[in-house]
Amino acid sequence: MAAVSNDSFELYDLRVEVVAPQGAKLYCGAKVGDYFELKGEMLYLPAGQGISIYSLASVLPLLAAKQRETHPHDWMTSDADIACADPNCPSRLRITQNRMAHASQILEEVAQLGLRYVEVPVTIRYTEYSLKKGQKLANGFNILWESMTEIFSR
Repeated sequence: MAAVSNDSFELYDLRVEVVAPQGAKLYCGAKVGDYFELKGEMLYLPAGQGISIYSLASVLPLLAAKQRETHPHDWMTSDADIACADPNCPSRLRITQNRMAHASQILEEVAQLGLRYVEVPVTIRYTEYSLKKGQKLANGFNILWESMTEIFSR
């Protein structure tokens, strides 16, 4: 029997937000709270908001890696703040993972079916047992999908 290759992968949607100490003077042209989002490979800025190309250059090389699942103890998982490109500017660009890219597709299907839903922030704490077991986060989404399809196919 030939081995089946699975080249698929999933990406997190990202939000990159400007943060700084309260009252700090920013030199990069940004304001605290400015942000952009990365959905799949597309970068989105809110209407009327810009971003310095130097600030973007400081964070751009990290975005593709931050979109992927990494080990919980990898610095790409644990470190989220990137220094401003201007060494005199106290601002940071904070990268947060919004949701898996496929999760937004599930929400689109829920909306098409006219179902009501509420998004709720959650904190996931991995136990030593679950880390040793090696269960991937994606499997949780597979379980959720199977549960939803079972419920709605009745």
